Amino acid sequence: MQFIIFAGIAFAFNVVSIVSASYCTGGPKKNAKPNLYPITEPKIVHVADYYPKTNVGGGGGGRLFNAIHSVGNTTFPVLHLYGNGYEMGYSQGMLLKDKLLKMWMGFFDYVVTNTPGGLKTVEKNLIPLAQDSRAFIPKHFTDELQGLADATGYNYTKLLWIHLFPESAAGHCSMFGAWGKATSKSYGGKLLQMRALDYITADFLSENHALTVYHPTDGESYINIGFIGTITLVTGISNAKISLSQIGVSNPDHSFGPQRNGQGIPFNFLLRDILQYQTNLNDVETALEDATRTIDLILGFGSSATSTNALENNRIKTPFIGVQYAANQIRVYDDTNMLPVNNTWHPPIENVVYHGMDWDCPAWTSLLGKKILEEGYNEGMLTAEKTIRYVNPIVQTGNLHVAIYEPNNAIFYLSHSIGSKMEGPKFAYERPYLRLNATVFFNVPLN
Repeated sequence: MQFIIFAGIAFAFNVVSIVSASYCTGGPKKNAKPNLYPITEPKIVHVADYYPKTNVGGGGGGRLFNAIHSVGNTTFPVLHLYGNGYEMGYSQGMLLKDKLLKMWMGFFDYVVTNTPGGLKTVEKNLIPLAQDSRAFIPKHFTDELQGLADATGYNYTKLLWIHLFPESAAGHCSMFGAWGKATSKSYGGKLLQMRALDYITADFLSENHALTVYHPTDGESYINIGFIGTITLVTGISNAKISLSQIGVSNPDHSFGPQRNGQGIPFNFLLRDILQYQTNLNDVETALEDATRTIDLILGFGSSATSTNALENNRIKTPFIGVQYAANQIRVYDDTNMLPVNNTWHPPIENVVYHGMDWDCPAWTSLLGKKILEEGYNEGMLTAEKTIRYVNPIVQTGNLHVAIYEPNNAIFYLSHSIGSKMEGPKFAYERPYLRLNATVFFNVPLN
């Protein structure tokens, strides 16, 4: 079962079918301008705390802060959650109840309105997806969703459906990982990683950006760069300095094989677990291989440590891996064996893995590679600032949010889209960025 709910996701991509693949067409606009806004740090203001009465002296609870972005004229919540799944869900629900209810209702209304056949079609597709996925979703997720539902009074089933929509609505995103030659002078050869999320920019998302910092009772702490009320993850960085990029595939080639929606763990649940439980890229590869996978994706994982990649008989050490993720297989690659192979629009670049908007997407991918080469690569001076100013805004990728990671420094740069009621540029790639220190967030105590 594969269906595209949101017309807004694919509006710019006309598909041309050939024997072995389909290609996205179109491309970035020619009149794109650099992003010259100053890069600043937010003012973090404490708002409220919540401690469950049943956990006095225990580890559960939540702390709510606001990040005030003066240049961007925006404010978004930074939510710290502690404890087990249920405690974290309940704490978020108690701290953000009114905003959560508004966001979820807006999300669900948008889906119903933009689905041919409305609610009946949504239920026809989502009910079996939820039933089939049930056996594969770890209990700590359903516990957290139950905590959210109990604290807010929102319907648990609808809340689960909202978290399953990414399994059936394709998005187009971009990413790169660059190290070694590309960053030899700017970062001493350490990794620079970009993740651009191109998805729906309707108000229910653009008005509800958030950082959720998870401090679980087991595993690593990690930052979910996403939205209030969504507990799964597609962008983030962990305390082990594992950083994530992700792209939905709408234009696969034959190597992906059939998709199996609902017959495995939904990818956004799996990705969150990877940030929580894996501490190096070798273990990331193992977790992906062992998972019961469902749909087509491109993934990128970065690490502050030099990781081991056993793709070939010899062992290749890189701080970044790309992953072709499919139901039947995963293929892990680096700059020496990058996929897909196409020397015309996806030529290899030493110490760089890159993808623009999709698997087979020549216009965006070729321009992304070109901009990486132009903006300091040959001098070893590729930086987050150059990416912010001259790569993403020219390629025009990252309409909903952009995260640029310096994993070794535990630093990330972040830009968000804005809602329809606000003035100024709307898309993240054309808006002001913030510089944030992940270590500071990981060190915030419950009490």
